[in-house]
Amino acid sequence: MNKKIKGDLHIHPTISDSDYTIDEIMKKASENSITHISITDHDTLLGNTKSVEIGKKYEIEVISGVEISAYDYKRDSKVHILGYGKLGKNVNALCKNTILAREKNSKKYFDIILEKGYEISWERIKELSGETGVFKQHVMLHLIELGYTDDIYGDLYKKIFKEEKIVEDIKYVDIYDALRAIKLDGGIAILAHPAVYKNQDLILELLKFGLDGIEIYHPKHSLEDIATLKKIADENNLIKTGGTDFHGNMDTKYNEIGSFYSDEEALIKILKKL
Repeated sequence: MNKKIKGDLHIHPTISDSDYTIDEIMKKASENSITHISITDHDTLLGNTKSVEIGKKYEIEVISGVEISAYDYKRDSKVHILGYGKLGKNVNALCKNTILAREKNSKKYFDIILEKGYEISWERIKELSGETGVFKQHVMLHLIELGYTDDIYGDLYKKIFKEEKIVEDIKYVDIYDALRAIKLDGGIAILAHPAVYKNQDLILELLKFGLDGIEIYHPKHSLEDIATLKKIADENNLIKTGGTDFHGNMDTKYNEIGSFYSDEEALIKILKKL
């Protein structure tokens, strides 16, 4: 009997904003009977080669991927898009500026937090961060170490990053440029968790530029969201994917690898396109 395949196609390791290494992720996936995985770090392809090699050790097939942080300037809304396949120069060129801008922004809010009297260290925050630089979560980890709080996304996070809004967010790449880069590299483009940023109205527009599918099964999607997105996908012949959007213990809630996943039908469609 052939082994049933299922894949968690939205996973973040320590390279960006997670506390799980690629090896720890693969071990968890193997324990949870996941056959396919995609390491989709924020705005970088750094983990892809390594994840393919480690995947072999656990007999897990790795689909190379990325999650690009973009923006829908027409609707003034963030939007994330997942790219799968042998991505290269176009995605790398697009993401390079985002990584540099995020690091520059991180140093700005570090300086302001320091001025407010929090005895934090940039060197220590850098030690806690991944290969793509400092995220807000890494600053919060350091504040936890120092005893200022015991929760990454608790009251202190809300005060510093939401209420006081000490630094403006970076300027993200246009969603159409992000989609174009994925397609130019010969990749598969999947709109990530559309209900999280209320991107549902964007789907039909992106279809005209080569969108391949929608991430439907996601921890932050309600049953109503899933039903709505499934209808859109079915009416437009889009691939219906799923993933945990795993960040380990650095998310608002820990989601077990494989608790949301892409089924056999979706995986076969993706693998045929690679």
